[in-house]
Amino acid sequence: MGDMKRFYSLFPWPEDPEGPGRERYERAIGYFREVVKHPYFSGDSFKVLDLMGGVGIGGVALCKVLKEAGKGIELVILDLREDALSKAKDFVLEELGQIPELIEGDAFLAHELVERADVVLVYGLTMPHFDPWRTILLLNSIREITKPEGAILIHHLDQVYWEGYLHPSGEVYPFFFDGDLTLSLFRGYDTRGGSMRRVMVSPKTGEAVEYGVYQWNLSLMSALVWAFFEDVEYFPILSDQSAGIIMGMRPRDAWKVEDLKPPSLLEG
Repeated sequence: MGDMKRFYSLFPWPEDPEGPGRERYERAIGYFREVVKHPYFSGDSFKVLDLMGGVGIGGVALCKVLKEAGKGIELVILDLREDALSKAKDFVLEELGQIPELIEGDAFLAHELVERADVVLVYGLTMPHFDPWRTILLLNSIREITKPEGAILIHHLDQVYWEGYLHPSGEVYPFFFDGDLTLSLFRGYDTRGGSMRRVMVSPKTGEAVEYGVYQWNLSLMSALVWAFFEDVEYFPILSDQSAGIIMGMRPRDAWKVEDLKPPSLLEG
């Protein structure tokens, strides 16, 4: 996961809440207004953990909707990137009028870094970074830090449909951001993890970083969530239902984190 810092230094992801990320934030507010209609959110207060939250676009949007509904809120944002977290503090203060708990750390160690939360949020189409093996480890960590009656929310896109049919990516895939060009180059396929190996390159600076993309469909991601949570629901955000929010409720009594270690076949 250490390379994700370099990845996001190259990848033109719109997360600045005062710039390109503002539109994402406003869309997220609209999504969560539908999600919080679920009976789970009838409680009085919620502790939200925005996992791999960056500047906090998803977590702030969810908390803003909850606060508008008269709920008490507590927001924790965990991310690897110190620069993103430094922006998150001001963003949360501006939008929610309170200071969040900010934790610089690895999502796989969240169970060691964060006290239990009512809602664990994974927002921003993050799951393609994780193959099935690592997703199981991640979900088990999330299960352990979710309160017994708590929930997980995952913002996700059906990549099998989008990238396999609607917008298939080829050998070279360009990204344009603020006039700059970044290229994603196909490098190969990881048969052990099931991920496409690609290299993100900045033609301007020559800097490059290798990364993996696992093409999840919504059904498989929902089924894995169900393995760790007793019930699963889905809130579509596109008319064809190919993107939305997966919600898992009530973590199961499953393996402890220390019981699941990466198998040897992932080595090498």
